[in-house]
Amino acid sequence: MLGVIVLRVRNSNTHNHSYYHIMLQTLRNKAQSPFIQGIVVIIAVVFIFWGVGANMNSREAAVVVNDDEITFERYRQVYNQVVDQYSTQFGGTIPKDLLDSLDINQQVINQLVQESLLRQGAEIMGIQTSGEEVQGEIRNMTQFQKDGVFSMELYKSMLASNRYTPNKFENSMRLDMLSGKALNSVGAFGSTITDYEIQNLHQLEKESVNLSFVRIEPKNYIDTIAPTDSDITGYFDTNKEKYKTAPQVKLKYISVPFKELASQLIIDDDMVKKQYEKDIANYRVKESRRARHILLTAGAEADANTHERQKKKAQDVLKLAKIDPDFAKLAQTYSEGPSNVNGGDLGTFERGKMVKEFDDAVFSMQVGEISDVIKTAFGYHIIKLEAITPAKTKTLEDVKDSIAQTLQLEKAKPLAFEKANASYEGIITAGSLLAYSEAHPNIAVHETELFARSNPPLQLAVENSLLERAFQLKKGELSSLIETTSGYAILFAEDIREPAVPDLGDVLEKVTADFKRDKATEKAKQAADSLLAKLKEGGDFEIEAAGLGLKIEDSGPLKKMGSAPSSSFPSSLVGQSFRLSRLSPYPDQPEEVDGKFYLFKFMNRQIPKSQLTDGDRKKYKQILLEMKQKRIIAAWLKMLEKDAKIYTNKNL
Repeated sequence: MLGVIVLRVRNSNTHNHSYYHIMLQTLRNKAQSPFIQGIVVIIAVVFIFWGVGANMNSREAAVVVNDDEITFERYRQVYNQVVDQYSTQFGGTIPKDLLDSLDINQQVINQLVQESLLRQGAEIMGIQTSGEEVQGEIRNMTQFQKDGVFSMELYKSMLASNRYTPNKFENSMRLDMLSGKALNSVGAFGSTITDYEIQNLHQLEKESVNLSFVRIEPKNYIDTIAPTDSDITGYFDTNKEKYKTAPQVKLKYISVPFKELASQLIIDDDMVKKQYEKDIANYRVKESRRARHILLTAGAEADANTHERQKKKAQDVLKLAKIDPDFAKLAQTYSEGPSNVNGGDLGTFERGKMVKEFDDAVFSMQVGEISDVIKTAFGYHIIKLEAITPAKTKTLEDVKDSIAQTLQLEKAKPLAFEKANASYEGIITAGSLLAYSEAHPNIAVHETELFARSNPPLQLAVENSLLERAFQLKKGELSSLIETTSGYAILFAEDIREPAVPDLGDVLEKVTADFKRDKATEKAKQAADSLLAKLKEGGDFEIEAAGLGLKIEDSGPLKKMGSAPSSSFPSSLVGQSFRLSRLSPYPDQPEEVDGKFYLFKFMNRQIPKSQLTDGDRKKYKQILLEMKQKRIIAAWLKMLEKDAKIYTNKNL
């Protein structure tokens, strides 16, 4: 009987997560008899090994594009990648409100659909990727090489550690290569760039306009706002939802940290030595060099006269460097690079970390030697080699402690799972976390006060997965077994405080400040609208602005393909400035940026006079090629999507 239940749970692809969640919770609540408790334990183990929630749908397709079924496993993989990318941008964690606003779910669905359409498009065009091509690509991947040669043992080991089989990885590689070939084939249709297009882009980049502008700020009107009690009450009644408290949760939880178990494990010297020999390639340190330089800047955008002048100056400085022993002082005096404050010191670096011309020069020099003038994309360099650190392999003695710690952690992970799993089964068998803790006083049960997601206890703040799960629980609900970066945890929601509208008296200060800010913004906009109306009726910009106590500022030359040189003129408004002229010098309406209102007037336009250099042509051609290829690929994908039958699972 019990075996039948396990089989049904593992193989069912018609019941969703909520069904199993309700079923399990019902059994938890009624887990009185040994028979029912036995069923619950088996179901719990299945949930732990097969995952709660989305995994239940793993045998269904998350997205279907024509006949191509995309699994939930692939969906979760891409979803996690996208979340990780955003997390990195925000320093490791993303505020939940921001995460929700990004609509990552739809981003992931769109990406999966495009990936599928790319593969299908490649097949329509007859593009193929052979097994030999895939194998060749894998053999050239440095992460699978030992001493510069592909290692089958290392390949299988690395795949296994990342839960990949060779077939699964090679199929993934094949699909990626197929997509890449499709992109290249379609993009090739945008390979022709005309001189007219290059000239037009040059003008767009070099052309500039000048504006006069004023900035009307709400803060200048704050002191004119004197709200009455009825104003504040009415504002609060209208905006109550904005002042709702955040949801809060009170937890009891058990945690099984990897490190706690790792510290109890003994790793002998022989195990460390074997691991060292296995990973010896990881302990090889490449040769590195320390150098100083003097840079006379002349980038690709500089004209021929600038290059000639900077090259001549570099040659003169080189003569000084040959006779003056204090290279650092010369760098402080003559170098135009950011390292000049440090005497031109670039620190220590390995081969390949600098641009090729610089790299080739440094790694062909002897200590104390001064180079000739070296030209790179940044300008003209004079280099002095300060020191060479030879390549070496770290000894076993150097790394034995870190290897031992790594081995301890690896061996601790399955032990941590066993321990956490035993606690999970024990809780379900006992009927509650409280009953389990009373029967096992040696097991530490941690407890929190009520807390909001924005202000979690320190021990939970570092684990985003725990916070995510904690705020999904209902009052009295036990979580599944949760794996984190540092161990396993089981959460129990002892109490939940739902969002609620506070009394006005509790938020009076904030409501008053918000009311005044909103009213001040309204006044600032009215002033901006009124000023623009007067200007369009023929009013003088300086006179009208002065009447409002506003200071007229000069934007400086604005370039369409660059940012505004003035820190007080928003870069987001630069594009609009190019739509103005002497006949139509004002925008249609004041523009709001960061809560401030801007009015601006066209003053003049400067057409580029500099001639196109070969470097300019090469740069513009590359930019135009990329733009044209992206447009063609986007149009091709849109056409494929229009004709495709796309199904998205209702559980997404």
